[in-house]
Amino acid sequence: MPTGLMDRRSGWESDLGELVSPKSLDVQSWPAEIYEGHDPLLDHVSITVPDLVAAEAFYDATLATLGIAKVGSDHSQGWIGYGLRCDAAHPDRTYLSIRLGRLPDDAPGRHWCFKASDRLAVDDFWRIGLLHGGRDNGAPGIRPAYHASYYAAFLIDPAGNRVEAVCHLGV
Repeated sequence: MPTGLMDRRSGWESDLGELVSPKSLDVQSWPAEIYEGHDPLLDHVSITVPDLVAAEAFYDATLATLGIAKVGSDHSQGWIGYGLRCDAAHPDRTYLSIRLGRLPDDAPGRHWCFKASDRLAVDDFWRIGLLHGGRDNGAPGIRPAYHASYYAAFLIDPAGNRVEAVCHLGV
């Protein structure tokens, strides 16, 4: 198992100086202790939409079902923000920035996934999203291809961005 990996453009280098292709790393087999105590993966994500009013109605409603608050918006400056920005005292926060811009490129594999505290929140995310301009991209349910308790729902926002809510807890 590699330790002390250093990021490289053409691959990663192990402690022994050997170049390792990212595809050859079987991270699923690594012990969970490797990840304990690490900060969450993402600091912030920025997406673009051509219509801030439609995006704000959709994201205000869907993210509220997950307990994610809108922290600000300024349509004259072209942005809406959700979650909390990281700082020195709070490095584990995550922030979503929605910016006025072009329609997203068509990329069926790209999506943003939000964590839900329980399955009811996933159900609410999907139902409320449909009522606020979202399109169905996968009704709430178990996705056993990921793991036995992976309960998720998928939507397409009014601009065409793909979003998901997931709960990893069993019943």
